[in-house]
Amino acid sequence: HFDTVQTWGKTPFSFQPSGVDMLSGSGHKVGAPKGIGWLVRNRRSTIEPLIHGGGQQNRLRSGTENPPLAAALAVALENAVEHTTHNTAHTNRLRTVFLDELALLNVPHILQSPDESLPQIMSISFPGLQGETLVHALSAESIYVSTGSACGAKKKHGNRVLQAMGIDREQILCSVRISLSENNTENEIIQTAQAIARLYGRLARTNR
Repeated sequence: HFDTVQTWGKTPFSFQPSGVDMLSGSGHKVGAPKGIGWLVRNRRSTIEPLIHGGGQQNRLRSGTENPPLAAALAVALENAVEHTTHNTAHTNRLRTVFLDELALLNVPHILQSPDESLPQIMSISFPGLQGETLVHALSAESIYVSTGSACGAKKKHGNRVLQAMGIDREQILCSVRISLSENNTENEIIQTAQAIARLYGRLARTNR
């Protein structure tokens, strides 16, 4: 089984030749309302029903279906797939603009995302400034970043992905995750870099 919530609309892929037994995704990641998702499975894969009862959804999940949410998901998926190439090029340009602006403003930073990673998500460490401090400071200016994924940002053990990459604890503590989308503009990205530069100059010394 593959969790593909960060795939649709971000990178082209095909289910057919992959050999994957099952994959799942979440509607709100592609612009559909929350509360709807999907599971794709090949014919050789069998699974036990999640909920027993009326036998809806091929007897895998009984319960009254929600046609409006299903229709919204279908439209959102079609739109995401149709605009994958354009959206990826746009977010890749935003990523470049953001990193160039940080460099222009002489903000000390370490880009931890590999070169081959998706441009929509960046992991960046700002030495001397706790990631949690920067998250709250940016939030006060209506700029929203995080210290990790929504499912792991609050866990006490730290970011396991960065740990697996061999990044030391101090650098991890100074890391933030910045997510970009096709709805962001270059002006927003430049303003974010400028806000980080201003906050770094004010807060980094107090966090050393």
